Amino acid sequence: MSLRVDSLTVRFADALIVSGVSFDVGPHEWVSLIGPNGAGKSTVLRTVMGLHRHDGAILHAGVSVGDMSRRQLARRVAYVPQEPTRPPGVRVRDYVLLGRTPHLPPLGKESAADREIVAEVLAALDIESFARRDVSTLSGGEAQRAVIARALAQQPALLVMDEPTSALDLAAQLDVMETIDSLCRDHGVGILSTTHDLTLTARFVDVVHLIAQGRIVESGSPAEVLTADKIAAHYGAAVQVLTDPSGGLIIAPRRSPRRQP
Repeated sequence: MSLRVDSLTVRFADALIVSGVSFDVGPHEWVSLIGPNGAGKSTVLRTVMGLHRHDGAILHAGVSVGDMSRRQLARRVAYVPQEPTRPPGVRVRDYVLLGRTPHLPPLGKESAADREIVAEVLAALDIESFARRDVSTLSGGEAQRAVIARALAQQPALLVMDEPTSALDLAAQLDVMETIDSLCRDHGVGILSTTHDLTLTARFVDVVHLIAQGRIVESGSPAEVLTADKIAAHYGAAVQVLTDPSGGLIIAPRRSPRRQP
């Protein structure tokens, strides 16, 4: 098992943010947390990464996150935050190479093998054309690809991603989702993500957990969770759930009838 979360509870001061959340992520499995803004999704991800104090258990390959050093955790888990830092003066290739840091010995330098891994990641995400550019000059979509490339360079067993396609146009969204899907299916990487794009979730994800007010209120396959009734109940939004000719789900918002004068 890549990740096991059992009865996770997170408090900030006196506020209960996440309560009793439990789920697993296995190799070759893509799990997504969905839910309205403020539901606690990002808090769950950051806690899985050891960034918040918590009650309950978080086990990475059977080892508690509290018993792992930052280096040990980074060798197993890569994190793509919603708003990553883009330091000026750093070329994209060197930025991606930072993903190899957890695998280097103290005071060690990157090897030819490390540089080859980075070259493969740059090619996989089709960002070789701007590998020499300063990362701070990239567009939102280009920067997101660079951040994901840095995470993939870690060669993680688990990839944790907070809104990985939020800054991308439609074509780039599909390219990135297909790349993540290939990592999951072909290379055995477990994926844990959050997203607000329910149609993309339906197309790529294996298991969906709908979080509302810090609790998991629905779990199952996309077809089981992404129903018009459940979305209305927890998002407060009216939608149509359609099926395209290939069998994929489309989550389409419904407009309220206009008031008559």
